[in-house]
Amino acid sequence: MGFGIKAISFIKKGSSLFTIPRTLLLSRHSTAHCEAIRKGVDNCQWNQAIWAVALERRNPHSHWKPYFDMLPDSVSTPMSWCGHDKEMLKGSSIFNSVNDNKIFDRFMRSSRKINMEIEEQEFFFAGDLLSSYSFLENPSSPEDVMLVPVADLLNHSSTSNNAKLYFGKDCLEMIATKEIPEGSQIFNTFGKLSNSQLLLKYGFVESHNPYNNVVIELQTILQYLRDDNACLDRLYQKELVKDEYRLSMDSDSGLSSLFVKLKKSYKDFLLWQFGQYVTSDYSNQSCRQRMASCVCFEERQIIRYHLDRIL
Repeated sequence: MGFGIKAISFIKKGSSLFTIPRTLLLSRHSTAHCEAIRKGVDNCQWNQAIWAVALERRNPHSHWKPYFDMLPDSVSTPMSWCGHDKEMLKGSSIFNSVNDNKIFDRFMRSSRKINMEIEEQEFFFAGDLLSSYSFLENPSSPEDVMLVPVADLLNHSSTSNNAKLYFGKDCLEMIATKEIPEGSQIFNTFGKLSNSQLLLKYGFVESHNPYNNVVIELQTILQYLRDDNACLDRLYQKELVKDEYRLSMDSDSGLSSLFVKLKKSYKDFLLWQFGQYVTSDYSNQSCRQRMASCVCFEERQIIRYHLDRIL
């Protein structure tokens, strides 16, 4: 999430808000260590970008030192949360993605040919920074990311975004896509993302997010039915569940059969979207607890909402 910028005067649609020369972009190509990284790190663009950020950040004479000086001391996404904090996301669609204890080991194996050292803390800072602050010029190469100073000052909004970054030959330009009244905040958008994806990639959730969705897997439905016997009874009454399935909740064949029937009953079953914000009281929780609770609660409500529609 950016720092936030407000318009100091009325801005017309199509106006140029600011330009950024390409010499300011930090990527695996622009770093002073690009040759060492290219030769020493396996051909993973994301890992090479992490090395670029980590090496430039530790260099007191780096071209990007003023940029790093203005960044917060810590940038956080669930990938770098401690194990206890990650456990708060258990049951959500992103838990398996964040509960990866081998990610740093794999990164080091990919970097075995580079004659440099990197601390685990440096790795996670660079990875979180790239995840939450970077931009992508070529959608067909989603791992070839870059840091764009100034452009990353803008906050995200799914519904109130009024600016967009355009990539030119010599510079990048932020253009107003709507009229922006004086004193109004200027928003970029990271896309039509659910709160779970915003948390995973950028480290925050958005109030009143109209794009909340959840991808449902077979085991998710199984766990839901284990926790809600009334729901299972209604499925049985509609003849979507047989007696033997009710007696054996671990039946893979019964589960697969149930899934097929439910999918036929609701064709968009694999990507359920919930068109309104689901809220609860998280006032007594820490920031990470609030975000994790929000994601878990919203996803569960989406499942319940659509199962109720089927039933």
